[in-house]
Amino acid sequence: MRSGSSLSDIRSSQVKAFCRLAVVLMSFNASSAILAFPFEIGMTGSAGFRSPSSFDTGLENFRTSLSPTVIAASKHSSFNNMPSAEGWFRIGDVISDQSFFGLMFGRTYAPDISIRQFRSDGVYFTSKWNFLIPYFGLTYHYRFRPLESRHWSYEVGGTFGFVTEPRWRTDGYYQSRFQLSRLQTSHRAAYGSLLRVEGAVLKSVGDYVFLRAGLSHTFMYMGRFSGNVNGNDGYWVNLRNGGLFPLAASQFLQTFAVDPDPILGPTQVSLIRKQTELSLGISQIFVSVGFRF
Repeated sequence: MRSGSSLSDIRSSQVKAFCRLAVVLMSFNASSAILAFPFEIGMTGSAGFRSPSSFDTGLENFRTSLSPTVIAASKHSSFNNMPSAEGWFRIGDVISDQSFFGLMFGRTYAPDISIRQFRSDGVYFTSKWNFLIPYFGLTYHYRFRPLESRHWSYEVGGTFGFVTEPRWRTDGYYQSRFQLSRLQTSHRAAYGSLLRVEGAVLKSVGDYVFLRAGLSHTFMYMGRFSGNVNGNDGYWVNLRNGGLFPLAASQFLQTFAVDPDPILGPTQVSLIRKQTELSLGISQIFVSVGFRF
């Protein structure tokens, strides 16, 4: 029994060794095949300006109470400037000398939004909102030299990708003469989509380094966010006037959010139009530094 066991152990170790060797050889062949194509890596920084959208209407008509008898005046900080940072790599000569396929990953740095609201029932509300928007995508670029220059070239291209679990968090306070109450929300979406078109000018700096500068427009659809409002299951909704409102079942029992008035109750519910969906359109100016191998 012991010799049979030893024989099986030897056979098992030989199989494992063969598998490891096969993996190493396949990896070597794959890397050799990849290195046979022009290969580029780089980093991009961009300054972005967000196009107006329904989110602006939501901010302007933001509500902290569903009671139609409460009048509110809100003021919020700018949510227009949205810089981004990205890393990328590309492989050329796959279908032609001018075509490059690649992968990019990055993050959009949305500015924090500060909101202040004064209500007719004597309640003052202040809050800060922040967003985390990471993404990645597949890229294609077509490069050409219309001026037959050795150091200058142009390219046009696009990206199809995914926004990976963007986050939307807020932290604020209600304050009146008699009470201080906190409003915290934390929400996360699943995988959204990203589309981009761009054009750029490239300048070679030596044999291995090049600079890139250009314009792009990016559209991100993040869909619906799910999460919690003050620790309870909840979500953001759009009201009939487009305003944003954080809704949770427990809020119907809280003083400052929804007043459980037997007459106004049905009216309050009818003010809700749909669950909020978030999308962004961003026009960008970008610069890149790249390395070719």
